Amino acid sequence: MLILGIILTVLGFIVFQWSANAQSKSFLERPMIFNSVVAVLVINLIWLALFAGGFYSLWKVNPTIVLVILGIYVVLWIFGYFMGSEKAKAKKIFGIYKQLKLFRPKATDQELFRETARIYFSNLRWDEHKIKMTVDAIFEKSVGNKEEKDIKDVASSILIFENPQDDFGRGFDFEGYMKRHTKKQKAMDDAYNAIFGKTQKIIERPILSKNTSTWVKSIGLNPDEMSNEQLAVFAEIDDQKKSNWAVRFLYGVSFIFLIFGVINIISLEFGAVISNAIISFVFWFVGNKIQMKRISKKFYEASIMKYAQQQAEDNGKNA
Repeated sequence: MLILGIILTVLGFIVFQWSANAQSKSFLERPMIFNSVVAVLVINLIWLALFAGGFYSLWKVNPTIVLVILGIYVVLWIFGYFMGSEKAKAKKIFGIYKQLKLFRPKATDQELFRETARIYFSNLRWDEHKIKMTVDAIFEKSVGNKEEKDIKDVASSILIFENPQDDFGRGFDFEGYMKRHTKKQKAMDDAYNAIFGKTQKIIERPILSKNTSTWVKSIGLNPDEMSNEQLAVFAEIDDQKKSNWAVRFLYGVSFIFLIFGVINIISLEFGAVISNAIISFVFWFVGNKIQMKRISKKFYEASIMKYAQQQAEDNGKNA
């Protein structure tokens, strides 16, 4: 029963994945069999029957197996839902554009837009011919006219070509379309603010504490040669209010268990002292790891910004 359950479940997953991938494609790209309502119904019944047979066989062996599979599916579905949302996709597009703009200060907006679209579609594992046709189609419509376009317009066009869904034929639901459009626009604005809203020029030069400055020098960096944005990254170490909420939460929990440990020392409960000390250290260690990872990422972005500014200044002098 176990082998039969595994075989039926795997076959059901293969048919389901093939069907889902085919139906997610445009009308011209999907297999012709999916243009028939009866064929689609039969295919869906096949993978449902395979899954039902597989789960029934596995349930007979051990119900825990089925519950674990369903639990994994739910977790992956939730993860995929957020990763595949309009906001998450738009953030990827804006992130690619932001990196390109920093590394290629001489490039025109149109060149950056086209390269952003090409990289985004490449990450979807599209073949080069499809990418070229799609990019040409996008920019023939979105940036090929006289009206100036921005990265939001380009991102919207990219998402439309990635997964065209709106059918303007007979029975078109205009009200539903407007609701979806408003929701997509809000997601686009939120994604834009998440990527570009954090980019701001720091006028006042941050001052690091003596301990932080000594630590920065110990890892081979010179605070005197850093930009204001680079210094501001390390200033988070001195001001915990600027840290991520998860870091503050973990540090707070660590401090609470540390207090419990002190109370245990007073009451001479040495076993509890060791336990609370270990738990406190674990929470502090995880929080510190998260903070160091964030600082490393933000310092990298600030360094790229400094490099881009230097390139722009050099180009201005040579012009």
